Amino acid sequence: MGVAGAATALDPVPHWLAVGSVGVALILLVTALSFPDGLLWSVGSCAALLLAAAAQSRRSAYGVLSPFAVIMVGQVLYVLPVALALWNGSVLTDRRLVSPEAMGRAILLANAALVCFAVGYLLRLAAIAAYSPPRGVAAPWRRTAVVMVALPMMVLGLAAMMLLVLQLGGPGQLTSVTYGERYLMLQGKGYLYVGLQVATVGVVLLHLASIESRRMALGVAVVIVTGAILAVWMFMFGSRSSLVQFVIAIVAVHHIRVRRLRLAVLVPLGGMLVVLMVVFGLARGLLGRANPVSLLAAAPSWNYSLANSEFGAAVTALADIMERVPTSTPHVLGITYPQSFAVLVPQVLWPDRPLAAGEWYAATFYPSVWRAGGAFAFSPVAEAYLNFGYAGVLLLSCLFGSLVGEGELRLARVRALSPWGIAAYALLVPWMLLLSRLDSATLLKSVGLFTMGPLLVARIGAAVTTIASLPRIARRT
Repeated sequence: MGVAGAATALDPVPHWLAVGSVGVALILLVTALSFPDGLLWSVGSCAALLLAAAAQSRRSAYGVLSPFAVIMVGQVLYVLPVALALWNGSVLTDRRLVSPEAMGRAILLANAALVCFAVGYLLRLAAIAAYSPPRGVAAPWRRTAVVMVALPMMVLGLAAMMLLVLQLGGPGQLTSVTYGERYLMLQGKGYLYVGLQVATVGVVLLHLASIESRRMALGVAVVIVTGAILAVWMFMFGSRSSLVQFVIAIVAVHHIRVRRLRLAVLVPLGGMLVVLMVVFGLARGLLGRANPVSLLAAAPSWNYSLANSEFGAAVTALADIMERVPTSTPHVLGITYPQSFAVLVPQVLWPDRPLAAGEWYAATFYPSVWRAGGAFAFSPVAEAYLNFGYAGVLLLSCLFGSLVGEGELRLARVRALSPWGIAAYALLVPWMLLLSRLDSATLLKSVGLFTMGPLLVARIGAAVTTIASLPRIARRT
């Protein structure tokens, strides 16, 4: 079993196909600016960018789960459904009631940001037609030490999740309240929510250890049992992203360490997962207002439009902020980025700490929603516009693409990945896909603190366990 391979070495075709696709996307975007209703051209631009992501994945060490491909697909997934809905004349049911014209402008800006992201990425990789993957896994880790740390992490994480359910009144109470009410119930108990990430890290490490020890059946059993627990927990809390992140992290481990997934397999699986999550969310949203029998009766009238699910929320926030800034509120000139570090401090210790950009948006423009415990998805594009306007969106998107390209180049230069590196990358892939719903503060908190933090603790724990076992090993020899 080796790390997933790349395309044929030195094959320039995928690179130039990606460059050509981005060029087509740029032309379609410019054409869209020339038409009062440029949604059809925006849809075409999104399709060209997806083709660029598919082509680029052919020359990456990580295939369809390369950073560029995952981020691009995730970004397009939040733009394309809204563009298609508006183009077909569908009604968007978002409570903010942003005009279709404003939504169209937001889609154009989001597309422009994606094109700039792709340009920055490809410019950084322009000197390389193709590059080889890591050659394999580095010197094997001490699996016993890893299991001794990962197993308690999984158990403690699941126990924290169950304790949170009990402290909030049990399953019946959680399934009978709205999202806002559930948010208010979590005030002061958010530390137990970290149990979800701790359990996920523990399961990923156990699964990877089972692969390294060639005991796949045991690892799969742990994944299935934990996934079932997470599904029940997710339904109670209405947190679909929790299970999505878990599933994607496990798939990423399999993709990198066992067998490379092909695009023809991943696309249908991804489509089914999206549909399942949307339907699951609709069922959970109606559960507090109807019994299961009436839910089944109401099924034909459910609105399955992705644009009216969380996939459309980020674009709506962008359109709304473009309408309000700088007309009624000035640009904040970068202040949200340094303030994002303040969000790492618990509100118990700093009650008046600065708000994340998405929190500020809800508190400023929708105070009643904010007071009720609600909030809205706030994308990196919306945050860049809030700070620096149109120029900021384009420049920061290009810079971000360049940074992703640099990161992928550094990964490609690694001759062999350690299992810890595989675990870190697998845990990062879900956040790459969900990037369109994360402002800088949420990204820093969710990824840096709640995801990489437990993994770092696990690595330190494994190292301590290994050192503690050295005298015993020496006596045996």
